[in-house]
Amino acid sequence: MSNPIMQLALREWGQHLLTPTRVVIFVAISTVLTLAAPFDTGDRLLILPRFCYWSLLVWLGYSIGYFGDIVARKWLGPNGHIIAKTTVAGGLTGIGVFALVLILHRGFFAEWPDARLTLLIAANVFAISIIVSGVLQFTQQTTPQTQPTNATPRLLSRIPVHKRGALIAISVEDHYVRIITTKGEEMVLMRLSDAIGETAPSAGLQ
Repeated sequence: MSNPIMQLALREWGQHLLTPTRVVIFVAISTVLTLAAPFDTGDRLLILPRFCYWSLLVWLGYSIGYFGDIVARKWLGPNGHIIAKTTVAGGLTGIGVFALVLILHRGFFAEWPDARLTLLIAANVFAISIIVSGVLQFTQQTTPQTQPTNATPRLLSRIPVHKRGALIAISVEDHYVRIITTKGEEMVLMRLSDAIGETAPSAGLQ
């Protein structure tokens, strides 16, 4: 039986991942890593398999981090401490990306990494995951402070730019909130009470 909540989560993830700007950034990062060929990938892989390796790691690694951030925000709520959010999001991302790297290593090199390389991979993956998660959590926490000067509801920052018009209405569907503006509508994974709290300074009735 299909799960409507999972379908909505996957749809939101697909829309987020495939925005033109993000696609260009991912391709650029994958190309740079392909040419730089870190971790001896230049010696062990030809350029096309190397590009595929780094592309999969970039796209899937980002996706793991995306869902890790969603889980952290859902567990801890919008008022959760930044250190707690960073720990949860970074830890979940680190576990997922570490498993991904091991699987890609096995698939592309036909072997599992030895103990020394496994420890090196784990140290790098978890350090990067924690640092990136911390930066993102700090950015998300500080960004709303500049929004009141534009008289823009914080809630609109959760939807794609091309749908950010005047806020018309919000409604709840399962674990999602439907945000309706003059430029379209979008489903966002959050609690209705949190969404209502982010509608200021827009006036309205509940």
